[in-house]
Order: sequence, then C-alpha cells, then structure tokens
Amino acid sequence: MNNCRIDDRVRWYQYVTSALDRRNISRTSWDYYGSFGIHTSERGNFNHDVNIDVVRAMGFTPPLQIPRPLEPLSDGFIIFDDYPNHRHVTAGSWGEADFSLYETNSYQGQFAIRWANASQYDAYHFSFDPSSMDFSALVEDGFIEFMMKTNVPVLFDIRFTNVESSTSLPWRMRYTFNNTMTAPNTNWQLIRIPLSMMSEHGAWAVRDSRWHPPRGEFNWQRVNRLEFVAEHDDLTGVEILFDSIRIGKN
Repeated sequence: MNNCRIDDRVRWYQYVTSALDRRNISRTSWDYYGSFGIHTSERGNFNHDVNIDVVRAMGFTPPLQIPRPLEPLSDGFIIFDDYPNHRHVTAGSWGEADFSLYETNSYQGQFAIRWANASQYDAYHFSFDPSSMDFSALVEDGFIEFMMKTNVPVLFDIRFTNVESSTSLPWRMRYTFNNTMTAPNTNWQLIRIPLSMMSEHGAWAVRDSRWHPPRGEFNWQRVNRLEFVAEHDDLTGVEILFDSIRIGKN
C-alpha cells in the first residue's frame, strides 16, 4: 500500500485471485496488518478502516464499516518499551541497516532497539493508524522522548509523516539530531524534542516519483509514521541504541 496506486493494488488482487480460482489453487494473504494488509493504513481497525475494494478483490465480503470519530490525543503514550506498543504502533525498517527490536543491552527492562551501519536514507519506523492519530492538541506542549546510546558523533533525522493517497502527499515534519545535542559516550542519555521545534521538510511522493518542497501543509491531525532516518549521510560503522521511546506532554 505504500508503493503503489490504490486502484492498481485492487486490480492486482482481482487478477491473481481469478487466476488461482480458475485453477483450483488455494491461496492465503500474507498480512492482516502491515503494508500488504487489508486495511487503509498499516495499523487499521476491523470496524472502521478495512479497504473494502481490496477485500472484495480477494473474494471476501467486507464487514460493514462504521465512521470513526476523530478525537485529538489529549495525552502522551508509549511507543517502545521492551516491545512496540501494539495498541498504537507497528514497527519496521527500510534499507540494509542492521536493525533489531531485541537488543539485550537495554536502558531498562529486557530489550532495546539496535540500529547500525545505516546507509543514507535507511530508516526504521513506527506506523500509526492515521485515522486515530490526531496530534494537534500536543503540538504546543508535547514532545518526543527517548533514551539513546552511541560512542561516536551521529547525525540523523527524526520525523513524523502524513499518509500518501490520491488526494494527499506524505508531508514530513522533522528534527535533525546533530553532534551538539549530546556528547557521545557509553552511557544512556535522555533526549527530549519538543514537537513545536520540528520543521516541515517536504514530501517524497511515490505516485509521481518526485520531491515536493514544503508548502506548510503537514497535517498534525493525520500522523502516519514516526521515522528515524539517516537522511544526511551514511552511518557506516555507527551503532545507535534506543530505548523507552514515548510521546509526552508537559
């Protein structure tokens, strides 16, 4: 769903389903959630966010969909603490970096996140259900906070993105973490970034394979992902550990 047009995806399922059915070959869809899932986002809800055209193309009858009331988040929530918070997020990565959600050298608890040897533009991410992630009430006094450990200077982006669709672009709101924010050492350090200090970066749209400069159109009411990205350069030979990632409010 992240790298193709919605109507192309429906046609693909129609074609493959028909071809298998004509030959009496049984079939299974790999994902329920995720980028190959049956929802309109990677973290959807069965009652509100089922992609009914995809489900019908697979030969199934979709459930009746109930409009979801959109209410702004009034408080923060945990994103990662030993495990991704499955009530709110799913985790994944892009690129060839070494990425693990099960690093035992943790700040607290059992596991931390290890991200190492990232090439430029490699990223790991937490996907939200954008139909329920309205950050608008947190922008003024909210923050993203995490524990981090690295023994070398690092430069990377932390950003929120909007969903891409036929009518919207995946606008980015970012903060660049640089060497002056904390001294590299072998101790865990607390990083807190106010949401109000983030700036719009633009959007890379899959639908036209084109970079769109910022236009002030990032929508805090429709946050789709939180990404940690090697935006500026390769991080070859660099290992960064993350733990206790959360959204907070002062």
